[in-house]
Amino acid sequence: ENLRQENERLKDLLGVVDSYGDYEKLTARVIGKSPGAWFDEFTINAGEKQGVQKGMIVYTADGLLGKVVYTSATYSRVISLIHDKSGVSAMVERTRDNGVIKVAENGEDPSDLQLFYLSMNSDVKPGDKIITSGIGGVYPKGIPIAQVTEVSTDSSSEKVVIARSNVDFEHVEEVVVILQLFEEVQQ
Repeated sequence: ENLRQENERLKDLLGVVDSYGDYEKLTARVIGKSPGAWFDEFTINAGEKQGVQKGMIVYTADGLLGKVVYTSATYSRVISLIHDKSGVSAMVERTRDNGVIKVAENGEDPSDLQLFYLSMNSDVKPGDKIITSGIGGVYPKGIPIAQVTEVSTDSSSEKVVIARSNVDFEHVEEVVVILQLFEEVQQ
């Protein structure tokens, strides 16, 4: 049963390997994680010997997971989107409005994300898809991040947009690493 389930997960993962650009990629297994139920920081069984470097992008069959923050010869540490130090330049796929997605400040679920810096006149609606924008150079454009679940306003000049990732941050076993560094644009 375990082999059958692993085979299904790997088939799903291989189905998206070529979806996010023509980059060299590497599949890896999760071999450790920080305490708690959520995969906000974890270790994979691939490191410098396999070409993994700090800053490389990590995803699953369900979308963007995070990025590599430390490498050794044979393993690497990854922080996910739900880590409090994570933030990704993102856009609403339908409207092309740009913002930054981070863990939600007051989310009901620890995996709730919030799209910050979205203007009040944005036409974002529940059900809209959020993807990487490519702005800033850290993440390539077009990788799925989340789907909008709630839109409201606050007293500032921004909309409050809550989204939920399709990634199951409680059960991460296999990942894909894009073996290319995307240059961060410094301001």
